[in-house]
Amino acid sequence: MRELVVVDVNNASVLDRYAEIHVFCKSSGISMRDNDVWIAACAAAADAILVTNDADFDRLHPKFVTRMYFPFKA
Repeated sequence: MRELVVVDVNNASVLDRYAEIHVFCKSSGISMRDNDVWIAACAAAADAILVTNDADFDRLHPKFVTRMYFPFKA
């Protein structure tokens, strides 16, 4: 948590990344929820690693975001 990155979604880099990821998903037939696209765009714009337990990001090309997946265990 010491390396937690806070990203302003109004930042031009985030908006550009959102557009890139959204177009990629639409043109590739990948269905991603808008909130997941925003999350990926924020991580990409911040050059941050996306830490998630959500497999929805598996479909996203690694050129957009680096992710670390930790499956949820109850």
